[in-house]
Amino acid sequence: MKIVLINPPEMIAGEERGTGFGARSFVKQLRVLPPLGLAYLAAVLRNASHQVELIDANALRIGPDEVVRNTCALSPDVVGITCVTPIFPVVVSICRSLKALQPALRIVGGGPQVTIMPDLTMENTAFDFGIEGEAEMAMPRLLDAIGQGVKPVGIGGVLFRENGHVTRNGPAEIMPIDDIPFPWREILPNERYFDMTTEAKRVSSIMTARGCPYRCSFCERYIRGGHYRARSADNVTAELQELVTRHGCTEIVIYDDTFTANKKRAAEICEKIMERGLKFRWDCRTRVDCVDADLLKLMARAGCSRISFGVESAQADVLGLFNKRITIEQVEQAFAMTRAAGIKILAYFMLGAPGETRDSIENTMAVSRKLNPDFAYYSIVVPYPGTDLYDHALSKGLIRFDYWKEYVRSEGKLKEPTPMFEHGDITREYLASALRSAYARFYVRPAYIARRFRSIKSLSDFAWHVKMARATLMT
Repeated sequence: MKIVLINPPEMIAGEERGTGFGARSFVKQLRVLPPLGLAYLAAVLRNASHQVELIDANALRIGPDEVVRNTCALSPDVVGITCVTPIFPVVVSICRSLKALQPALRIVGGGPQVTIMPDLTMENTAFDFGIEGEAEMAMPRLLDAIGQGVKPVGIGGVLFRENGHVTRNGPAEIMPIDDIPFPWREILPNERYFDMTTEAKRVSSIMTARGCPYRCSFCERYIRGGHYRARSADNVTAELQELVTRHGCTEIVIYDDTFTANKKRAAEICEKIMERGLKFRWDCRTRVDCVDADLLKLMARAGCSRISFGVESAQADVLGLFNKRITIEQVEQAFAMTRAAGIKILAYFMLGAPGETRDSIENTMAVSRKLNPDFAYYSIVVPYPGTDLYDHALSKGLIRFDYWKEYVRSEGKLKEPTPMFEHGDITREYLASALRSAYARFYVRPAYIARRFRSIKSLSDFAWHVKMARATLMT
């Protein structure tokens, strides 16, 4: 069968359909990375003898109409499209247009939106089928059923309509993580991926684990649902070697939620990178309580150039609400060890948690400057579906109604804006102003500017700093 996989655009008429505030939009300006989930699925489907094409609208910078035109031009039998809740209206529009132009086309929806709101998603889209959770086992079996013209009864993870109702087949079967083939990168527009925080000409990404063993309240439960699975060090370094030698990557983003959750495994990966003689720079995300001095020094020797830490807040009560289980003292210690290892630091901060005051928000901004990471990303707290924070907000009456369910039912046409935790003088307008102030006061400090300019060693260095400044000021 001919399959087209779609990574839908996050822009509609120039407006980003994310939170609209802070880190998400800033990151989109700074980097565009491969849709690894679809690339994994493409590899599995290719191995099952299907003809597969992939449209990455974000990398190609194309909108919904062009996605539809490009898809129809390929004349697929089946389309697979991934969806996150904020861009649900985009996905609805694309699928409706595809069905209007090619009524016989079968559409399979996947991604966080389907996993978090399976029934509601199926009821409000043109999806013929949905897949909850990981798709590597479910999708080939679903395609077999479609090809045979039979209902996909009993295929774990698959949803379908039957007699006006949505039928769910239970949890998806999970493929052993080292058995999953490497992402099919040749199907991707690799020249379109970039990371403005590096000068590297060829950038890509890798996932060495799925899920997260921690339980931060702002994170979707499908990520931290107790299914943390880590690839072996040999499996990871084999893919890293492929990225470096076959694809010419000089910068690789390890896109795990918490790369050093298992410090022993992280150290083993670093050792094997050096054993193979692989020369590339890489960055990762982790927690401040998941690093130590010896591991950081080893990571630096293996090519780690930057670590992203989720600090989130300087307020102990906010960290408690977020279930972060860290302290600012731990942050300070981790930052000191990371600097000593020669690794740059990127820190995430969130403003406007339930119960925050202007003083507490100002304190978090002040502490972020005192911590002085190399880069800081700020965002406004938005409770998303499938998170404990959203459930807390509903149960405590902090948001007036089940916003995201109505957002899906109305296809994003709600007059109500994205929910935030407004109370007293913590208004939406104040939060937007505080966010702009946080960026300006961090990046436009004389000491910070001087530090950045001292690091300039060439004309290309200077050009990179100009791009970074523009991205920051546009936030």
